[in-house]
Amino acid sequence: MTKFETVFQGFYGRNPTDAEIQEHYRIKAAMDIRDNDALWLILIPFQYYTKALQDIPQAIEVISDEFNQNSRQAMQRYEAKIKSDLNSAVTAAGQVVASTILQRKMQMWSAISITVFALVCIGLVTVLWAGRTQFHDAHYDAGYNAGYNKGTADGQKAGYSAGSNAGQKTGYEKGMADARDMNALAMTSWATGEAGKTARQLYEHGLIDPIYKLYKSGDLAKILKCAGSGWRVQNGYCLSSVTTDGGGGAVYDGWRLP
Repeated sequence: MTKFETVFQGFYGRNPTDAEIQEHYRIKAAMDIRDNDALWLILIPFQYYTKALQDIPQAIEVISDEFNQNSRQAMQRYEAKIKSDLNSAVTAAGQVVASTILQRKMQMWSAISITVFALVCIGLVTVLWAGRTQFHDAHYDAGYNAGYNKGTADGQKAGYSAGSNAGQKTGYEKGMADARDMNALAMTSWATGEAGKTARQLYEHGLIDPIYKLYKSGDLAKILKCAGSGWRVQNGYCLSSVTTDGGGGAVYDGWRLP
């Protein structure tokens, strides 16, 4: 099992898929990384968190769609209520007008004077025309106000939703691109520098692991320069301690310096 597969299984808790293996072999060829290179210790966690961040826009889109759907349903219920109220108002007004007309007709036909009959007819026409105008104005105002309020609310909601989604998408994409560029630059700069190349040689000889952690803590520089407490350089080796075996001979603990 390669270093990549070992680290991947330990980090994800499963074996890599064929697609994931192909992707990492593509990275291996592009960066000239060996199967047992310590850079896999950095690349695998980096790709894991990169994928986790890439899933955030999808979650935001799902929440936004649910919000829009709930808003549309609320507006539909509100519109249905307005229509119901308008129909009730029209029905009630029609009943009042019909009742008034019936009463006045009964009074008109009960009169015996032609003059009274003519005056009643004139009054009836006047009242009917005034009622028709008032009813038309009330119906027009109610419909206009309801349509204006609904149109304003829909326009504000659509504008806010579009602006918010566009701003979130642009900001997230720029932040992700900047973060990837900075992380890749820092990792590549160290790996291709003198310290990174020397550290790789030591790792390939089984001397240190993981390299990058030792580099960040400062211990890697001590190992390369034999600068630890009580260490000394002798014949190209860094000797960290000297003990004796059972026969009284000296036993040296250390490593060859690059």
